[in-house]
Amino acid sequence: MKSPGAFRFRRRQEDTKKSAKLDLTLKDLVSLFFSAGAFVVSGVTFYFNVLSQTDELRVVVDQLPRVTVDILRDSPGVFVDTSNEMNVVLINSGNRSIAVREIGLRLIVVDADAPKTGKCEGGRAWPGEGPLYVLEGKSTRAAKVKIRLHRDFDDAVQQEGEVYSFAVSKKDVTVRVCAYIGVATPSIGYASSEFEVLQASNYSGPRWNISEDKTAAPILVHRHTGTIFGKQL
Repeated sequence: MKSPGAFRFRRRQEDTKKSAKLDLTLKDLVSLFFSAGAFVVSGVTFYFNVLSQTDELRVVVDQLPRVTVDILRDSPGVFVDTSNEMNVVLINSGNRSIAVREIGLRLIVVDADAPKTGKCEGGRAWPGEGPLYVLEGKSTRAAKVKIRLHRDFDDAVQQEGEVYSFAVSKKDVTVRVCAYIGVATPSIGYASSEFEVLQASNYSGPRWNISEDKTAAPILVHRHTGTIFGKQL
């Protein structure tokens, strides 16, 4: 017959073995958890760096030509002083190259009580003269664009030096200034995007400069997401 002391000793040995097995199991679970997490992070990184392809262009407009509405003349008109260049910052947030083929302005004359925001449709397009910009993925570039409207492009526009003008039929008008940008990417041959840069308030004086306000926040003008297999997301 075994003594009570021997029984207690064996019981303690069994409890120690069970505790060791339990500790080993917890270590395995922790190791498995971190291994699985590392695998998921590696997979996500591989997808976004290798499989995913994103074309994304954002623009900051830093300076515009001086645009003025003048009603003191016999024929009220809109005057555009192109001696100021149009300064923009191009931000390629995607991981592929984007070619910026053209940058210009569009001036739209509307009634003074028009909504503060609106569509960039109609009006007069004012093309810019500048080189072709190619932005690699994850890059930023500043561009200077000279706005130049050739007389043969629009007969209604008058030119005096670097100041262009055109008449308006009403004195109580406002001008919506939009920018347009044409881009080419590996996904598309060409696409043009237009976005509002300035919206004038109601007329409040004989000469009204609408180029003082600036667009400070980057504006998304183009975005396309897909994979290396050519499927759009």
